[in-house]
Amino acid sequence: MDKGLPGRSRHAFFDRRCTLLRPLLCLLALLAVPAHADLGDSARIPLHRWSWQTWSSEAGLPQISGKALALDHEGVMWVGTENGLARFDGSRFEVFTPGNTPQLSSAWITRLMVDREGRVWIGNLRNVAVYADGRFIGSDELGEVSALAQTGDGEVLVGAGRLYHAGVDGGQLLLQAEDTVGAVSALLAAPARGLWIAERAGWLRHRDDSGETLRPLPAELARVTALAWYDDTLWLGGEGGLYRFDGDRFQPVNFAAASQPVQAMAIDPRGCLWIASHGDVYRRHSHGGMETVASQAAHAFPWVMAFLPTEDGIWMGSLYHGLRYYWLPPVQRLGHEEGLQDPSLWAVIADGDGILIGTDAGVARWDGRRFREVLPPSALPHPAAYSVLRDRNGRIWAGTRSGLARFDPATGSTTGFERTRGTQINGLHEDDDGRIWIASATGLFRHPGGDAGDIEEVNANGLLSGMRIRAIERGSDGELWLATESGLFVLNGTHAEPVTGTGIDGAFVTSVRVLADGKVVVGTYDRGIAVRGRDGLWSQHSIATGLPSDTVFSMHALGDGVLVSYSSGAYGWHVPDTGQATPAYRMFVYDFGDRPGRSRIRCCNGGGNDKGTIHLGAFWLPTLNGLVRVPLDIQPMPTPVVDVLDINGRKADADDVRLAVGERQLAVHFRSIDYRYGFLQQFRYRLQGVDAGWIETPSRDPITYAQVPPGRFRFEMQARLPFRPWGKMAAVQIDVPPRFVETWTFRTLMAIAAMVLLAVLMRWRERRLRQQKERLEALIATRTGELAQANRRLGELNQVLNEASLSDPLTGLGNRRHLLNVVAAKQEDVRRAWQDGATSPVLGLMVIDIDHFKQINDALGHLAGDTVLSRIARLLGRLVGEEDGLARWGGEEFVVVTCVDRVEDLLDYAECLRRAVEAEAIEVTPQRQVTASIGVAAWPTAATQLDRHDWTVSLGLADFALYRAKVSGRNRSALIKVTGVAPEAWPERPDAGTVREWLETGRAELHLRP
Repeated sequence: MDKGLPGRSRHAFFDRRCTLLRPLLCLLALLAVPAHADLGDSARIPLHRWSWQTWSSEAGLPQISGKALALDHEGVMWVGTENGLARFDGSRFEVFTPGNTPQLSSAWITRLMVDREGRVWIGNLRNVAVYADGRFIGSDELGEVSALAQTGDGEVLVGAGRLYHAGVDGGQLLLQAEDTVGAVSALLAAPARGLWIAERAGWLRHRDDSGETLRPLPAELARVTALAWYDDTLWLGGEGGLYRFDGDRFQPVNFAAASQPVQAMAIDPRGCLWIASHGDVYRRHSHGGMETVASQAAHAFPWVMAFLPTEDGIWMGSLYHGLRYYWLPPVQRLGHEEGLQDPSLWAVIADGDGILIGTDAGVARWDGRRFREVLPPSALPHPAAYSVLRDRNGRIWAGTRSGLARFDPATGSTTGFERTRGTQINGLHEDDDGRIWIASATGLFRHPGGDAGDIEEVNANGLLSGMRIRAIERGSDGELWLATESGLFVLNGTHAEPVTGTGIDGAFVTSVRVLADGKVVVGTYDRGIAVRGRDGLWSQHSIATGLPSDTVFSMHALGDGVLVSYSSGAYGWHVPDTGQATPAYRMFVYDFGDRPGRSRIRCCNGGGNDKGTIHLGAFWLPTLNGLVRVPLDIQPMPTPVVDVLDINGRKADADDVRLAVGERQLAVHFRSIDYRYGFLQQFRYRLQGVDAGWIETPSRDPITYAQVPPGRFRFEMQARLPFRPWGKMAAVQIDVPPRFVETWTFRTLMAIAAMVLLAVLMRWRERRLRQQKERLEALIATRTGELAQANRRLGELNQVLNEASLSDPLTGLGNRRHLLNVVAAKQEDVRRAWQDGATSPVLGLMVIDIDHFKQINDALGHLAGDTVLSRIARLLGRLVGEEDGLARWGGEEFVVVTCVDRVEDLLDYAECLRRAVEAEAIEVTPQRQVTASIGVAAWPTAATQLDRHDWTVSLGLADFALYRAKVSGRNRSALIKVTGVAPEAWPERPDAGTVREWLETGRAELHLRP
């Protein structure tokens, strides 16, 4: 497995940068000595060490039974079930039943076979069918097919109620029955051994070049279900057990399932005979041993009905559990089946010709074949041995989660150390002087190493006391490098100090290694790897720079590189010099995590000194599921190959695919067959000329293009596993013909036609334009006169409307809108005068109200009221000059706007108007004549407030003055003058209460006349 992780976009692969890892791999090759026979001989590797993947109905299998298996020449798996036939490419099941494939007379599939021409033969309960050249051909009804075989000369035999010779001719399936052979239960065409036919009537028929023999079968065997030629002997499996036939007599095979029904047999390329009997699986090795896989075992596949061996594994079909594929993994897991008491491992060290391990159940030793207990849990301060060391005197030190113990094999005695009671021992290290250094969760300790002496704490100027130390490594100058959960430290004699400037200062350091060339490699729990080069400078490496993970559990020096274990596996890495980019790494083992129906390793485990070892040509690692052995010469996962199957239903095996005219949508179907790691595969594709670049996808759904332009395109696709480079490119040329309207011929004709049409249109348009010009000139002359007359009438009407919008219809005076215009003009006059500085005029606002007007309306009616208003309006119109403004404000109120030099002049002006109204002697009744009250105010209210208040504030003051004139007897004039209110004290709009307060406090003056 080479560099990579699922979901990563940046990869540098070993096979592209092999020069960086060459020294490391050369050393791996030197260390790759032959391992123990039971680990190296694939034929003897027990099934529980194999990897496996299971598929059943939830994955798309039409039914849980896998009763027949076949692998075609393209590597596609065919599975026969009790509810249909399935074709499987590692990702999808394509199901065939009588409903969609009428050539199959029954969905209950009994037998499958791929002949040497690549055709797939299918037997079911009613007929036989063959799949060839992409289509099915079926036979007539012939009953249950119980056997299929192909002889040495290529003839296909079908065993059913009779023996049939089958062939395909002209798209027809031809069957010829033998009259001399009865109902067939099993067939075997053994190379150089002839044809064996087991008949249901209890006969065994054998044919070869010398002729034919017929022998009765043992009555105890009953119906034969399987035949195999193995170990130069015919093996027969039947309802009565397993038998051997040596040419003269039948002998029952004595094994665990003797006399039990045999459902299936097969011989694999490694020379092993596989037997399925009564729910269990048995494997007979060429050396004569029989391996039993009981149906209750965790790795077992119960009730196997069919076997299909391959070069690197075996397929099994179960009656109740679907389909499973076992393959020989490059990584071996050793566990309970090899005698391991507890699968949780924490420490692994080399020990002579074996491996010493620390587990949750004490200390054990792997001797090459089985695990042997060395220290039981009862002999330790705590059952979990987290660290292990065998010193130069052969004694075993076991650091547990609650203290340290020492075992002397020579005497069988175990010594505990009170000083470490309750402390987790993370790592153990023996120096050149035989002293034992102890990394613990409460600090650094040391033992002199002999029989005498006790453990002492290494205080080191108080810096290490209570510190959680993970690992110890001796440097080239005798210093000790300490990996702690608070950073990296170095101990020289009795003086310790933190190592800074590493890029990982203060990190949780799990491992540190000093290489032979002087480099120091530091692994952390979550911040990657730091390297001190030979020049003393530090560099940092992480996922961001190309490592598979930021987590390191342990590291192991190997030449100028390290082997690294982490939470999901282990990899080899060449350690770079300062300034070099992060080199390529090689993935040795990757744990894919929990996946339904799949085996897993659960690698790796622990952090400290002894969390793995390089020994006996392999990398040994602790996991939560036993001891893992990774060969140093492990081969990478194969690079997947993707095949483009069809485009819009057209097979893509030709040089190119030509679409129909007008066909623009594309649907590209593809596959990449991988039954082991197919779920990890990634794909990328591009349609050159359409896609700007590669498009990556993990999906196997058809690739679709909604609208492809006409042209000739090249569709390219590749696949890879996360650890590998992209594989071989699959390419198909796609010809998208243009519609006639998209051809150059059509475009040329259309261009010519367009030019001719344009010339015709231009001539026609010129004639039309001349005619239109003449008509328009005559019409314009007529319309010009009419428009001038209409404009005159419109001007007169606008004049009337404008005057109406500014005047009161009853009195003829200006209305509020008119008054607003007058006030705006007067304000500009006042501002201009103030800015010139010659004078400081004020704008006077007078509100005139007719006294008792409501009573006049109520008593005499609105007509009399309107008469009074009209007369008062005419009177005021005579009195108010043209330079001043006069308007009816509303109801019985009128407003006069004037400019005066002094505020006091306003009251004189108001009195003049009031007396004039009184003198007019408008008599409404003999007892009452019309009078008026006037309220007066000025704008601005003070010299410093020219632009502080709106003129409506002054209008409000005039209105309040009118109110005071009314309440003081009517027929009076009142002026309010604000004198003592600072500008910042003015409210935005003073109300009546505010003005009243000003009057009471002397900040405003009220002047009344008379």
